[in-house]
Amino acid sequence: MNKSIAQGRKSSIRSPLGINAGGLIHTFLGTLGLFVLISKSYFAFDMIKYVGFFYLMYVGFLKLKNNKVVMDFEGKNKP
Repeated sequence: MNKSIAQGRKSSIRSPLGINAGGLIHTFLGTLGLFVLISKSYFAFDMIKYVGFFYLMYVGFLKLKNNKVVMDFEGKNKP
């Protein structure tokens, strides 16, 4: 909003497009680097695999531990 008031309509359209394009390129290059690292190193692949496994176990444990309210199919809460 500030950009469109100060510099006009063209600038207000180009600015978010540039920011999003930069974010897309950054994400693509990060993913490409991670892919190259994983494809070249079995150790890195195994570490990511095991860290992901333990993370999912941790999240599942927290979900089971803190599950106080369950919604049934009729939309009524069960304690």
